[in-house]
Amino acid sequence: MEQYEKYREYKKAMWLIVVALFFLISFTTGAWRFSWLIFLVGAAVGQLLKAVLLQDDDYAQPEMRLEERRRAWTSALWLTVVILYFVISFATGAWYVTWVIFLIGAAVNPIVRVNIK
Repeated sequence: MEQYEKYREYKKAMWLIVVALFFLISFTTGAWRFSWLIFLVGAAVGQLLKAVLLQDDDYAQPEMRLEERRRAWTSALWLTVVILYFVISFATGAWYVTWVIFLIGAAVNPIVRVNIK
């Protein structure tokens, strides 16, 4: 149960940092149209924290822990795919091609799910 409490505290602190960084970056650079992506990064980091910190926790049955870890890694994968899509699309302006990133994510998803133990 200790790992779960640690995860909850890290998650609270992380979101405070994400919001502070959003305003800091947005006000100092004026890049409001891009700085919102930090919330997607924050969500991905939150899922990674969950996957890492709850690996060996005894807050649930072993089958439940496995499914929870799979969901956390899968969520992190898809958040990363969305972040890559927006960053590459905004940077290149090639919106007509960058949707292929989602196909790559769909191909990687089963590989991630199978390799989580």
